[in-house]
Amino acid sequence: MNKKQLEERLKNLECEMKEIKSEFEGNVSMGDRYLEGDYGHGGEFILAQTAPKMVCFISLSNGNRWVQPIKVKDSKNISMLEFIRMQGSSGKFVKKDE
Repeated sequence: MNKKQLEERLKNLECEMKEIKSEFEGNVSMGDRYLEGDYGHGGEFILAQTAPKMVCFISLSNGNRWVQPIKVKDSKNISMLEFIRMQGSSGKFVKKDE
């Protein structure tokens, strides 16, 4: 790819990220259920607040945390970056259909 193609690709990715972020914001709440991994093979988890401004995913099958709770600015308005941090290095969480 040449410089012009890379710049165009970057511009497209930035637009895509803005769309994803706007869809994401306001769509995450304490008590929401998530499936981990492709097709939910990693199990079902609930998004929980473990202390003021501390949140994490907790397994519904064994009660264990996915990763240590992370500090968030506002537990009622979790950012996309905070959500990514909650998944750790190997997590892939998808909201469970109601």
